[in-house]
Amino acid sequence: MTCMTFLDCPVARYTSCVGVYTGLAMLSFLIILLCTRSVDDNIRTSCADLPSSLMAFFKHTLNKEQLLLIPFTLAIELMKSVFKSDYAKWFVVCPLGIKWLPYVTAMYAVFELTSCMASSWLVERFGWRVTLNTVMVLEFGFLCALLVWIRSTDMSWFSFFVPSMHGVHISIVNSLLPAFVGAVFPGELSVALVQQIMWLTFGAVLSFVTSALMCFAVKLYVTIALFSVSFVGLNIELFVMRRKQEYERKGNILLQDQAKAA
Repeated sequence: MTCMTFLDCPVARYTSCVGVYTGLAMLSFLIILLCTRSVDDNIRTSCADLPSSLMAFFKHTLNKEQLLLIPFTLAIELMKSVFKSDYAKWFVVCPLGIKWLPYVTAMYAVFELTSCMASSWLVERFGWRVTLNTVMVLEFGFLCALLVWIRSTDMSWFSFFVPSMHGVHISIVNSLLPAFVGAVFPGELSVALVQQIMWLTFGAVLSFVTSALMCFAVKLYVTIALFSVSFVGLNIELFVMRRKQEYERKGNILLQDQAKAA
């Protein structure tokens, strides 16, 4: 099949859409970075401040703690793509029929909404480490189920159970991500949040590319590998954050003892 124009070619049209999406996303990063710089610096910003804002942005990219969070942020959007496109197509529509898709989506939405409402309570009750590791284990169960699941109409209940695990993970991670970034980077909140938005967008672009270039099985292996790396990086970050909090607590106690002695 010959293409009469550039956009008649599916690959060219797809590449153009990804390019426009990425370009507009980069423009939005600059606007958000410029507008939110005053949150940390307590100053009124203008276009003249853009170079210094970009320098702070790229400097933050090389931060060791930020590098640990990049796989975690990328994996969020990639796993959203696995559920919304691949899971819905291969594990709901094909074995059960398209009429079951609204019911599965409704079950997913119920668990997502409930988990989002309970996310702040979970962190207050159990802490960052237990909460985030629990939802990561649930998401790993979701991916493993897709890996070994033999699709059959006799296991229609499984089509409802599996996305509930994904709904719990996505809702809690999305709702807690800004607060977690604030806890990790208390003095660089605006730049850190823009970083997370950027990597979330790149994760969406990565999901588009993998969907076009890979079959579902290969994409699932790539997702599991990225998820495993993000799990390790997240736990290292949680360990570092806990050590910092312990040092700060000991420092505060020491200052209080010195004040009482004086």
